[in-house]
Amino acid sequence: MSPITPETPEAGLQSVWDYPRPPRCEVTRQHIKVVLGGVTIADTRRAVRVLETGHPPVYYIPPADIAMDHLEPSPRRTFCEWKGKADYYTVHAGGKTAENAAFSPIRIRSRASSASWTTSPSMPGPWIPSPWTARK
Repeated sequence: MSPITPETPEAGLQSVWDYPRPPRCEVTRQHIKVVLGGVTIADTRRAVRVLETGHPPVYYIPPADIAMDHLEPSPRRTFCEWKGKADYYTVHAGGKTAENAAFSPIRIRSRASSASWTTSPSMPGPWIPSPWTARK
């Protein structure tokens, strides 16, 4: 397997290889809106932007700002040394389906941030749009 060689980003762009490890969590007041099939799935100004080496940025969105009736639990589960165990969700809206498009970590750890949320099995959040869903 050959090593990954990061490309130098164009002016005004960021490189995912410059993001920290462990991840950095940044509270953002940016308007974050997630739409699938013309239906708004999430709409917030209370997100946390997470930057992790080699990964595109993702936004943690509070469950209160998500139309949870469009999320269906998926059998997929993963583990991350920083985010812990994660449960995945398939999103259905406007005649479209995005499988495993969101996940809910059990805990988020970041030494560089005070943003630290925990979740319980009865509260599927904070919610994180998976990178491939955010692309058009």
